[in-house]
Amino acid sequence: MKKFLLFCFAIILVGVFLTNDLRLKDCVFAEKELNYPEISIFSAYVCDFYTGKVVYEKNADKRKPIASMTKVVGLAIIFDELKKGSFSLDDETAISEHAADTGGSSAFLDEGSKYKVEDLIKSVIIASANDSMVALAEFVSGSEKSFVNKMNDFAKENGMINTRFENATGLPSVNAYSTAKDIVMGYKEIVNEPIYIKYSKIWIDELVHPSGRKTELVNTNKLIKSYKKINGGKTGYTNEAKYCFVGNAIQGDINIIASVLGAESSKIRFDELKMLYEFAFNNYTNKLIVDTDKPVAQIDVKNAKSNKINVFSCEKLYNFQKNNENQDVKVVTKFYRNIAPISPYSVVGKVYLVDNTGIVICESNLIVKEKIEKLSVFDCFDKIVTAW
Repeated sequence: MKKFLLFCFAIILVGVFLTNDLRLKDCVFAEKELNYPEISIFSAYVCDFYTGKVVYEKNADKRKPIASMTKVVGLAIIFDELKKGSFSLDDETAISEHAADTGGSSAFLDEGSKYKVEDLIKSVIIASANDSMVALAEFVSGSEKSFVNKMNDFAKENGMINTRFENATGLPSVNAYSTAKDIVMGYKEIVNEPIYIKYSKIWIDELVHPSGRKTELVNTNKLIKSYKKINGGKTGYTNEAKYCFVGNAIQGDINIIASVLGAESSKIRFDELKMLYEFAFNNYTNKLIVDTDKPVAQIDVKNAKSNKINVFSCEKLYNFQKNNENQDVKVVTKFYRNIAPISPYSVVGKVYLVDNTGIVICESNLIVKEKIEKLSVFDCFDKIVTAW
């Protein structure tokens, strides 16, 4: 009888233990589940700036009009032409009748007057001026139509597979559309450009016309006043597109891009954007894997005075992950230049962060920071003597 009671008691203990163990496992699983925000906006796409890892998405590939967010791609083309030296910020262009008559948000340009390229860019970045955007399109490509062709080529080249433009401004057009995911790709191309950085966070400025008349420029991105973490962004609104936005916010080492399409009001657009940014900041972290100040590797450089040369990454590389994740990544290097002489800050290879499935998370150029001199005849003789 005693043995039977002991056996029953043991069974009960095992049952309690297993039950508690299962509950514990359930609790651990629950901790890993994120409490994703619920938004009313039609579509959204939120990702890490550096790796592109998705934090949140809703109807991210559904085509919609994007209104003035169209200008993101136009600006990307203009900035690229600036870097090529096709023109300078101080160059001037005369305003055509077509540009001056463009409707919607406007810098109220004077037809026939000449404006500096930088002033036109400033009015586009701050106030989303349609007339300035058309004037820039005509200056760069000769006509708005030709410039729009470049915009569509840009979309194809940058993987914006659900995007089509019909004008440079985003004014209503039946066959123009993009997606929350696609426009993020365009925004990434402008956010680090010096001219964009210069004007993207200015709240109020003015455009001084050649006649001396002044137009006040007020930033359409209200987040620069209400949300300190915002770094930049482009708004959009038409009756068809409703309220849209694409931009990035930064907290410490975390840089998040978010885009939304089809909000019912400006307030909903900005309120839910802040909700999405905070969700990312609260639940994700960036672990620094490769620093720019520490050598990534040493390489043998042929015909060099030094046997081993330190190489460095041009950019810091992070592994972006959920707070409760501990994902292993590998640092992989590839070199394609190892013959002296090499000038300081020359690119000699690539460094990659690769996850455990073999997918490249992010990458950067590898450089040497010092001048790598070629061995002279005397150096060769000296090495022979030393070795002897």
